[in-house]
Amino acid sequence: MTSMDLSPILQLEALLFTAGEPVDISFLAKKLQTNTVAIQSLVDELVAKYEGTALSILKTETSVSLVTSSLVSEFLSTERKESLARELTKPALETLAIVLYGD
Repeated sequence: MTSMDLSPILQLEALLFTAGEPVDISFLAKKLQTNTVAIQSLVDELVAKYEGTALSILKTETSVSLVTSSLVSEFLSTERKESLARELTKPALETLAIVLYGD
């Protein structure tokens, strides 16, 4: 399947997912070979699609990004703290020692 076979909404979703940061609306319009009004409409579709899920669309006047939803922020915060609190394995400690002290 080529990019021409993908619907504009799938193309937009893929671009936002892989970007990992806000993407300029004018850039998206160029990539999808459309105008900014059409991009705004597609963004609104994604906002509705992700409502009530772990993902969300964050919009500004000039950019759009795919982010985790505030619905899961507490869960992710707890998970991150637990992950950081876990004890490092021996190989991880050895690697850290090499990085810190050089070989």
